[in-house]
Amino acid sequence: MLEGEDDLHKLLSIYLPIVDFIADCMGENTEVVLHDLTDWHKSVVAIRNGHISGREVGSPITDLSLSILKTASFEQLPYMVNYQGVARNGHNLKSSTYFIKDDKGVMVGMLCINTDYHALTEAHAQLSSLISTLG
Repeated sequence: MLEGEDDLHKLLSIYLPIVDFIADCMGENTEVVLHDLTDWHKSVVAIRNGHISGREVGSPITDLSLSILKTASFEQLPYMVNYQGVARNGHNLKSSTYFIKDDKGVMVGMLCINTDYHALTEAHAQLSSLISTLG
């Protein structure tokens, strides 16, 4: 899961077990990604369920994450929750990002959670269709 832990920003190592914890709790439809912002070209330092985005350790930061960084919204917020992302296969994602900052408030990493809820949307549509025919 992680290449060269020695290259990892020192504040990020405590988040490594959390990546596994969240992924194990949420299941295979939730991708959990830990980014080290030292090098945006290979920011992914840990990932579980990368099949959702097609990313792996060593992948670059996404355009969506870059736009978050450019807006500087992270300076006032500790995290962003429940915004919409898009999976590699086009499915909508429920996404959340925790901003990891050093003691000076400089962002050094991000812990991102992306849940593909397509199956739930399909199940909801099926149930709504069934219920509407019963009434």
